[in-house]
Amino acid sequence: MTQFSTPERYTAHSRDTALLVMDMQEKFSPVIWQWEEVRDNVVKMIKAADIMHLPVILTEHYPEGLGPIVPEILAAAEGRPIVKKTTFSCCNEDLMARLRREWIKTILLCGIETHVCIMQTALDFLAVGFAVHVIADATSSRAQQNRQLALERIRAAGGIISSVEMALFELLKQSGTSEFRAILQLVK
Repeated sequence: MTQFSTPERYTAHSRDTALLVMDMQEKFSPVIWQWEEVRDNVVKMIKAADIMHLPVILTEHYPEGLGPIVPEILAAAEGRPIVKKTTFSCCNEDLMARLRREWIKTILLCGIETHVCIMQTALDFLAVGFAVHVIADATSSRAQQNRQLALERIRAAGGIISSVEMALFELLKQSGTSEFRAILQLVK
């Protein structure tokens, strides 16, 4: 189990952070609250992760029934492998082993649905000692109330609720670098 001092648990560092993009699939797009904004923010997170050399992991929940990941996300992710799943949480031994091999301590979570897959994944990763930052403006549910309740429950369990810009600038730590200039172009 990963151990954190209190301040370290709440601060993301690019050296030990991975982005987990959950279930941004076609069949969800017409029913998710603020779908386009969430999709666009997930794309920003993927592009920023590339700039900062963060591992990016994509999941697809029951693709036979819910369809593939939407083209905008696939294009941003540039052929990364997709973890197919039927469990709501994707925190399993295979994924944890991969993250530990890469010395990952912090998970940035985005995607859908906040009150199901995002929440269960966040709670499971927190339970095994990872720091979890949920990117609130890059996650949603069919109902805004379900999204909000899930964010509150994740926060109560020790997760950090963040935004795209909060997370990116926290990972950058400083301006004046080529990474900063590239990220700035994404968020303008």
